[in-house]
Amino acid sequence: HFSLEEARALIPQVQPRLRLALRFHAALRPVVLAINEAGYDVDWEMLSGEVEFDDEARPVDLRNLAKARALYEGLRAEIDVIEALGCEVKGVVDGLIDFRSWMQTTSGYAEVLLCWRLGESELTHYHETGVGFAGRRTIGAQDEAKFVAERPESSVLPAVVNEPPRHSPRAPSRARSK
Repeated sequence: HFSLEEARALIPQVQPRLRLALRFHAALRPVVLAINEAGYDVDWEMLSGEVEFDDEARPVDLRNLAKARALYEGLRAEIDVIEALGCEVKGVVDGLIDFRSWMQTTSGYAEVLLCWRLGESELTHYHETGVGFAGRRTIGAQDEAKFVAERPESSVLPAVVNEPPRHSPRAPSRARSK
């Protein structure tokens, strides 16, 4: 989990990686299309090397498959770096990244996702865990301190916001994602 400040501090690291992942994805699409047009169904198992072409594959198809696998490997590597930071890649094409956080509400703490989209200058939105991008809400200046990396153990919490709880509080995590 991240505080708002911690999540915002990661955007300069996440942004170039996500841009590169998007470029790998854009380069991969026409190669996959060419393989599909040659009569092969390309899926993640084929791109990851778990499935091979049959013995009658043409040399051009074998080259395209090698190129597609290299591009897929690059795409996966960039996503893996982003996820190793503790972020959740929700969509490469849409440029969506989520950061798990705890948000203080009037009745305790609720787990939420701080939500950033490629092209946004900074992280300014969040949404509930089960809602997704369509349920994004703007983080107001008065709300910035409500987002914390660790949920306090204390059941007595200072009142900061006057809104109904979104989720029941969950057990605090022992390990901190980063």
